[in-house]
Amino acid sequence: MAAVNVLTPYGAGLLQNTIAALTLYVGTGSGVANGLLTEFTDSAYARQPVTLVANGAQSSNAAGVTFGPAGPSGWAVQAIALFDAATAGDCIMLGALDAPYVVASGGFLTYAAGTLIFAFNTPA
Repeated sequence: MAAVNVLTPYGAGLLQNTIAALTLYVGTGSGVANGLLTEFTDSAYARQPVTLVANGAQSSNAAGVTFGPAGPSGWAVQAIALFDAATAGDCIMLGALDAPYVVASGGFLTYAAGTLIFAFNTPA
């Protein structure tokens, strides 16, 4: 059996356009386990809608995205993911943050437009 695992620049663009046409949601959490985002479970947490814009081999959020206010325990944010539904649904992409970010109880986590990067990696 042969494995096909290299995405061409054309393929990356095609996937970007396909994904951008979907209704998408961003989720954040305390980490990634077994290929899944460990989302926060307090009642104040909810995935947020996001519109993506393509830029080369990556897409980013077209507008700011805000989570919060954080629940009584706050949040130690370590990962983010892209979903096809506001609850349940399927995870499309996920990854760890460059550095953990702590949100105190009652605080907000905001990503300005263009700061959430979803990369469709292709060979150099």
